[in-house]
Amino acid sequence: MYRMMRSSISVFLQIVKRLNPQLPANYFGNCLAFLKAEITHGILKTNEGFLIAAESIRDATQKTVFNKKGILVGAENWPSDYWKLEGKRIVGLYGSPRFDLYDADYGWGRPKSLKMQI
Repeated sequence: MYRMMRSSISVFLQIVKRLNPQLPANYFGNCLAFLKAEITHGILKTNEGFLIAAESIRDATQKTVFNKKGILVGAENWPSDYWKLEGKRIVGLYGSPRFDLYDADYGWGRPKSLKMQI
């Protein structure tokens, strides 16, 4: 049964600098794209599983980030695509060392804690 189950990895990508037309230089905020790569669980358990998973992530990234029609193609479906993963085998990658959120000060002082909810 598990061999045929689909495993997914989801990532939210920061795409502010990849938009066309670009956002103004003084834009304050995030602009995220949803990326989902899927693979059959049985393949992940093979000797080549890690390599195949990496290729799946690469292909999903290229399909989203380097889409000739634009990076936001299909964005209207991202929320529903994300929630379709509920209850399924999934690994989510969120956050980045580039966003030092504990040093962020928006005029209210530094955060005392940081929580992420999905």
